[in-house]
Amino acid sequence: MQLAAKHSGATILSTTSSMNDPNGVSCVVIIQESNLCIHTWPDHGYASADFFTCGEDVNPWKSFEYLKDWLKAGKYNCMELKRGCSAIMENAKLLQESPITQAIAVGGN
Repeated sequence: MQLAAKHSGATILSTTSSMNDPNGVSCVVIIQESNLCIHTWPDHGYASADFFTCGEDVNPWKSFEYLKDWLKAGKYNCMELKRGCSAIMENAKLLQESPITQAIAVGGN
């Protein structure tokens, strides 16, 4: 995740991660511009990642592309939400009507 953060142009402040039992990992990279995180379930070929950024100097899509390639993801879904946008809070149907991405399927499936 640190390399994904670097690819976006983010300034890394700290990183924490933990191995999950029996496998998988959770990792959070705190960046000056917010945070990036991932949770993996290798036994299911699944990972879920969030790229929260603010400002104009960081491109979270570069983090996504790096991570997608590194995981060799065969399938993935993406969703971009602009911070400060209250339209979703006012109309939850917008989530159902848009292509949602919260997950990256791992391993070229």
